[in-house]
Amino acid sequence: MEQSRITDSFLLQKLKTHDAKINNLLQSWSLSGSEIENIIDNWFSNFKSDEKELAFKVFTNIDYYNSIKLNKVILQRKTQLLQILHSYNENDFSNCLVVLSNLRADSSDFLAYLIGKFWGIPQQSILPFEKIKTNIELIKNKHLLFINDTHGSGNQFIRDWQPYIKRISNLNYYYIIAITITKKALRLFHDELPDYTIIPDESNPTAKESPFTSDELQQLKKIGERVYPKH
Repeated sequence: MEQSRITDSFLLQKLKTHDAKINNLLQSWSLSGSEIENIIDNWFSNFKSDEKELAFKVFTNIDYYNSIKLNKVILQRKTQLLQILHSYNENDFSNCLVVLSNLRADSSDFLAYLIGKFWGIPQQSILPFEKIKTNIELIKNKHLLFINDTHGSGNQFIRDWQPYIKRISNLNYYYIIAITITKKALRLFHDELPDYTIIPDESNPTAKESPFTSDELQQLKKIGERVYPKH
């Protein structure tokens, strides 16, 4: 980062001692130049002096997806799913339902929107789970696609979905589809949901299990509540 425009004193010191690491990280994100320096500088300004080390730990454990990288993976998932559907003599997604969480307006909803757009799935086939869990005829013999951007431990998915899934019998085909997934989540899904198809079926090399302690996670939660208070 020559002629850096960064003004945060902590980050400037890190640039001196971790320059290669930071440059490699930004290259992996396909980001460079003064624009990203300004973004990073502004982001670090959210943290107090005694929070900067934790902020740097977060920063160096991020796997950033810009729109180009994200769209590429979405198209890869499309190819992977079509290969499976071909085994059922199906050549498109007309027999698929994208299932949304009841807790709306999160990143999985945005991902479902992109998948609908790039895969050609109509809006009427993208439904909240609340609607499908009681409508057996609607979902009978359908391919149910549970979409999420990432699965870290897999615990949240099991906690949120499993009690309902057991109620809608086994008249369907189930898929967990994610952009990234860790080995831990894969193991849990294979153990707890053996009838589900997981896409991707192997962990992403950059999908890490949480490097943060419980105390660090609590601290990050408090920082988030301070920086982005509820309205």
